[in-house]
Amino acid sequence: MRDVLKREWFEIVDALPADLTMIRYWDTAFQKKKTSDYTVGLKYGIGRNGVGFIVHVARTKASPHEVEGFIANTASQDSRNIRVVLQQEPGSGSALWINSMQRGALLGYSVYADQVKGSKFERSQPFRAAAEAGNIKLLRGAWNDEFLEECEQFSPDEREYEHDDQVDAACGAFNYLAANRHEYAYIPVRSERRWSSSWDEQDPFDAAPRGYGGPGRRFGPGA
Repeated sequence: MRDVLKREWFEIVDALPADLTMIRYWDTAFQKKKTSDYTVGLKYGIGRNGVGFIVHVARTKASPHEVEGFIANTASQDSRNIRVVLQQEPGSGSALWINSMQRGALLGYSVYADQVKGSKFERSQPFRAAAEAGNIKLLRGAWNDEFLEECEQFSPDEREYEHDDQVDAACGAFNYLAANRHEYAYIPVRSERRWSSSWDEQDPFDAAPRGYGGPGRRFGPGA
């Protein structure tokens, strides 16, 4: 039987606490094929009582340059008080890309790398325990059902399901804040914008932030 994250563990709420320690955590992928993984940016916060809130999920399938624009666009719509955390895979390539983002597309934002170790399933266990205890809640939004469906498919065997990008981003955000929470201030929570369509249906360059040059612009070395 699959060791799933059960839908009923996640209460859906219509409002957030007055203030949260909050980040936007990114699990990236760089292809647009039908079977490709998604790039996912998950906004996650912890209240003063230790309860976690998944506030929003942004996701897309896109080329490397489009992913940069999508992340920059999302950051521009978040508060600058919300730190951006980019998952760093083993190897130097991921570290170099994150450094390029810090100097380019995300210049002016608080950007941090999260070096991950172990399998996705191993990294999911603290998040799973918190969810089972009722300590992870979702802010009501159009993304809720797709997130919960992915949770229920998740298992130790990656061959049993198609995508785990939202779950991996949620677990990454949970683990990162659990390890670094003392370094973050609580920030006032503003009203969350209700999207008329899911992020994965939007063009990554829609409403691109000022200063982003569009499809012809590159960031980082050689820009």
